[in-house]
Amino acid sequence: MDTNLFETYVKAMRQEVPGFISITVVSTNDGNTIAYEAASNVDNRLSSAFQVEILRQATKAMGYVEGLDDKNIDRIEIALKEQLHVLFSSSNRQFLVHLILDEAKQNIAITKMLHNKFFKAVEDSYVPTAEEQQTVRRRLFF
Repeated sequence: MDTNLFETYVKAMRQEVPGFISITVVSTNDGNTIAYEAASNVDNRLSSAFQVEILRQATKAMGYVEGLDDKNIDRIEIALKEQLHVLFSSSNRQFLVHLILDEAKQNIAITKMLHNKFFKAVEDSYVPTAEEQQTVRRRLFF
């Protein structure tokens, strides 16, 4: 897999997002880090792999809510006193973006807009194989 698009994405997010602390792009298939940037000494790569499990469990739970079983999770936010953790799921569910923001400096509306703008280039260029897509579906739903 060519990671250049992901590296470009994380660098753009680091430069533009208010309150940026760190960002990790993770494969939902195996939890491996694809791209990472941090503005401080925060290393969230290991915790990002565990965030995939949060996405999996939330996806499973959605299957039990009438009318939501065919919907995709776009974003999960975890608010702490000093930080906001935002988990963005790619539309094909191949990738999870774990973004950590300074709660006092963040602006979630701008963050969502920038993520959508910059990640579109990644999603438009990456086409998973049928096998990759089936693996992701199996791991997220079962």
